[in-house]
Amino acid sequence: MDDLEIRLADTPGSLSVMGTALGNAGISIEGGGAWVVDGKGFAHFLFHDGAAARRASTKDWTPSSGLLHNEFLGDIA
Repeated sequence: MDDLEIRLADTPGSLSVMGTALGNAGISIEGGGAWVVDGKGFAHFLFHDGAAARRASTKDWTPSSGLLHNEFLGDIA
């Protein structure tokens, strides 16, 4: 699993834009969550292929520079 940190606008529909872009690219979110701190949206989501999720990003949502590989999670069946 890859843990991808994503920066989102603190506006209604931000998660929907991200989900639509990922869905259109055939990428599933395996788990994660999102929150707002000081008016800025932050999210961490798990993907089987974090690099593919990064490629699906748009101007409306941007993965931060770090792609973390969580080896300790292993495969979740």
